[in-house]
Amino acid sequence: MDHARQGGQHKLTDKTDIIQTNEDVEVRYFDEGRTGRCRIWRIPLSEAADIADWWTKTGSDIEDFRRPSTEERYGNVLICVLSATQVYARRCDQLDRPNQTGYQLPREAVRCLGKWFARSASGGNGLSLASQQSVHPHQ
Repeated sequence: MDHARQGGQHKLTDKTDIIQTNEDVEVRYFDEGRTGRCRIWRIPLSEAADIADWWTKTGSDIEDFRRPSTEERYGNVLICVLSATQVYARRCDQLDRPNQTGYQLPREAVRCLGKWFARSASGGNGLSLASQQSVHPHQ
């Protein structure tokens, strides 16, 4: 999948923006709508692509959440569904060891990441541009 994309900010939902900056993807998730605070994750492009591919091929099939899933390797990341609303991803190093820290993302943000990469791969940029706004990250 070709993940090349022009830089810029793209509003995918009322709660999620995806922004590509050089080799990173910035995911902004607004907990209480755009007037409130947001959480920001800066994820290397290759790891974001693996998370998006997981969502597109596997994660979106998770409908009935009963308990946390076991970690699943997908590309260079380990992914675990923590709850009905949270997904946790950790990068693995060259020796297949997972990082101690990772990204705990709202499921809605992971869905949007999958959608963003799918549109990028199809050559479309049918995403509406969102205006730049100041944000107050808290992770």
